[in-house]
Amino acid sequence: MRRLLLPLLLAPALAAAGTWSRIGGDDDAVLLLDRASVRSAGNGLKAATMQSYRRSQSTPDGKPYLSVRSQHLYNCEEGTATLLAQDYFAGVLGRGEPVGTYKYESYDPERIGPGAVLEAALKAVCRMKKRGPGKGG
Repeated sequence: MRRLLLPLLLAPALAAAGTWSRIGGDDDAVLLLDRASVRSAGNGLKAATMQSYRRSQSTPDGKPYLSVRSQHLYNCEEGTATLLAQDYFAGVLGRGEPVGTYKYESYDPERIGPGAVLEAALKAVCRMKKRGPGKGG
């Protein structure tokens, strides 16, 4: 029952979100992809994801938050993601007061292995690349 609680609580908000699609999650968090954000960029694809948590988390500078929207550059051929930016919010699904915004300019690509949080995002973004623009997802 606990496993169903978070998705059920978030369902009305997900419907209102439009282009956000659930691509992963567990008892503690849900991972969403903004399909409309997927764009070609250099040697990969930029895309925005959002993690929304049941329990409060802490930003790098210690502020509490319940959701974080992140932008990564995904390289499908190499199976990597490079963190570009993060926006932290006090509420679930990017709602509430923004509590922090971070832009990163010098992160190295991180290999996404099996079971990693971003594995679902990498797979979803790369599937969209194979289908081509405007094919849905």
